[in-house]
Amino acid sequence: MTSVQRLTPPLADLLGELGLDPTRSGLHRLPGARSREFLCLPSHSRPQVLVPLTAGGADLVLERRSRTLPAKVLKQLVATGLRSRILPLLPVTRLRVDDPALTELISWLGGEPDSRVGILVGPPRANRKPVLRLLTAAGATTAFAKIGTTPVAAELVRREAAALELVGQAGWSSVRPPRLLRAGEWRDREVVVTSALAGDAEERQPTALPIGPTREIAATGARTDLAIGQTTVLAAGNPLAWGRWGDEIARLGDRLRTTIGDRRIPLGASHGDWTPWNMAWQDQVLEVWDWERYAEAVPQGFDVVHFAASRVRADDPAAAEARFLAELPTSLESCGVDPALADQVLALYLLSTARRYAADLTALPVAAVASRLDWVLRLLRTATDRVELGAVA
Repeated sequence: MTSVQRLTPPLADLLGELGLDPTRSGLHRLPGARSREFLCLPSHSRPQVLVPLTAGGADLVLERRSRTLPAKVLKQLVATGLRSRILPLLPVTRLRVDDPALTELISWLGGEPDSRVGILVGPPRANRKPVLRLLTAAGATTAFAKIGTTPVAAELVRREAAALELVGQAGWSSVRPPRLLRAGEWRDREVVVTSALAGDAEERQPTALPIGPTREIAATGARTDLAIGQTTVLAAGNPLAWGRWGDEIARLGDRLRTTIGDRRIPLGASHGDWTPWNMAWQDQVLEVWDWERYAEAVPQGFDVVHFAASRVRADDPAAAEARFLAELPTSLESCGVDPALADQVLALYLLSTARRYAADLTALPVAAVASRLDWVLRLLRTATDRVELGAVA
């Protein structure tokens, strides 16, 4: 067996996404330049997290979701091995990045010469963005960064930078967004760098809807002087951008525009991805990240619907969907939205979501996203029917 193994194609592709030269990296068994060595989890052929072989990498390992008992045990063993500094000395296969561009990237992100970086990537999607976690030599997280490596992802990175400029001046008392540290291009890739949050959070991924923060964001820029048909939510849009779903989405949008386009539904701001995994409670303040879909002049209640919908999988039993729909009016009311508007807010939210999923699928087909879009469209058809019936009643 040779001392250096060639990279797997997925691992080489990931390094290329980051602007690094895959030919200047390899898989090694023996320790070397540990400052630029990584564990590839869950495997070299399916890299989702590149964990630096330092004590600070333990947190990245522990934060990975594990469903089975063996996976949970292995996770604990790896984290313990990193914290004790024993694992980097063992003959475990590790990725060694010898490209000087990695040092250049860490410096661009604001790191010091001895800083480390952890790299997280999601499954293939049009909006996939590698997330980099900047660590000190001692393991403290100092910043996070997103890299937009596709046109869709690059636009979202630019939008997040603009959103953080806005929300950083909002003066919220119950919500804390990260600070924008830097935004721009590195090697023709759009990058946004933000401060770290939830370092010592009291509760990560809260299961209950955070009512106070939801209301405070929704009340930002509140207005009732604009008919919903005059907002981007019900703008006609371009059906060609929605691929094979374009005609149906356009028809459903036309029906809603005809039925409620002249209504003045209370508008406000929306985080856009209001889910438990983007939140953590600390000192009675909700720390929230991922602001790339922040929007203003959208129906109040969009975040309420998104939080509830995120807890229903497309393949869940019908009872989960029924519970989501039954509880929605009460959840909206708790956040200051008239429960009588539940059908309208739901339909408008589903229309916006269907457009986004369809556009993403047109850029890059992904089975999981297609399944979710099928679920959204089914609910949207029913919700549009209910809105039309309510308008006649």
